[in-house]
Amino acid sequence: MLQPKKEKRNLMRGLLAMPARLITLSFLTLIAVGTLLLSLPVASRGGSSIGLVKAFFTATSATCVTGLVTVDTATHWSLFGQIVILALIQAGGLGIVTITTFFFVLARRKIGFKAMIVAQESTASLRVSDVMKLVRRVVLITMTIEVVGAAVLATRFVPAFGWSRGIFKSIFHAVSAFCNAGFDLMGNTDSGPYSSLVAWNGVPVVLLTIAVLFILGGLGFIVINSFVEYRKTRSIPYHARLVLFLTGVFLVTGMAFFLLAEYNNTASGAMGTLPAGQRFLAAFFQSATPRTAGFNTIDQASLTGSSKIVTILLMFVGAAPGSTGGGIKVTTFAMLIAAVFAELRGYEYPVLLRHRIARAVFNKAFLILSLGFFTILVTTVGMTFTERALLASGGTTVLDLLFEAVSAFGTVGLSAA
Repeated sequence: MLQPKKEKRNLMRGLLAMPARLITLSFLTLIAVGTLLLSLPVASRGGSSIGLVKAFFTATSATCVTGLVTVDTATHWSLFGQIVILALIQAGGLGIVTITTFFFVLARRKIGFKAMIVAQESTASLRVSDVMKLVRRVVLITMTIEVVGAAVLATRFVPAFGWSRGIFKSIFHAVSAFCNAGFDLMGNTDSGPYSSLVAWNGVPVVLLTIAVLFILGGLGFIVINSFVEYRKTRSIPYHARLVLFLTGVFLVTGMAFFLLAEYNNTASGAMGTLPAGQRFLAAFFQSATPRTAGFNTIDQASLTGSSKIVTILLMFVGAAPGSTGGGIKVTTFAMLIAAVFAELRGYEYPVLLRHRIARAVFNKAFLILSLGFFTILVTTVGMTFTERALLASGGTTVLDLLFEAVSAFGTVGLSAA
């Protein structure tokens, strides 16, 4: 019979041998701890427990930087609860393995090769030899960007909410934005619960700062690190150029579409109700936020059917590999499009930005697409059963249920409900 210490050693070896398993376990552990903390009476403003189910949903949404909520973050949770959510967002955005590895580096502790493989998976590093340097930079870059973002937001939030509330809201929204979480603390303002950034359409500094934060988070740490390395290399890697190109294409085409489709939409909370000058910024924000950010400046329920479909597509595609965002990733989508064009033109291999894509890479992209479609299909069909009464009463539509399913799958947090 194995001794307890030997069993523990064998368990750790088994986990280190499967990086994906250890990363998954770290997230599940974080969710479990978050659930317990958020279920405590002290986490709620009313002083009574919210219950394990809603606490579990919120902890999962925060850890997976999704942003879907069952209660308004600002009005329901106490300061303690909001700090727990903030910590879950930060840990989920960076990754437990990344954070743990960073503290090992600070403590000058040696890290085994297998542990470095796990860290490589967590940071999406291309080479094991780059892991330790990238982990340090991931944490330092994240902290720097979030501090700068919070400082800029404070110039508007402190005058509006006072020093203590303004500083905390600035930090919370900077972290939530960069980690693409979509949680907000605007529910206890004049705009009311679940309002997100609707009341800030006339303040470009706030909207542009938050947009820049979640776009940077969506680019991925490898892309951001490539700019840090530019002084030495004097070149931008192919991956970074591809991500930047695709991000620009999605932002520009998305903004143009939403301006065309929503400019004259005068439904309650729609873009057409805003002053003409604010509609361009609202269209840009609506184009950027489905890439897993989750903040909104216009009511998603007011969107036209065509705009909901395009938003669903943007949410499904998501952000870049190795980023704080979700979705199938822009590079996966681009490879699939390149493969379609290659097939139509009779090319042997797909070509993307003058680079030939290996068949194995395309096969992996197709697998991700298929799994994503299957997951969303099953979820949407399941909701048509659970929400049958709401569908029958006209309170929602199948398109809205699909919207919710894709939002959850892509860890976006937008809701048309």
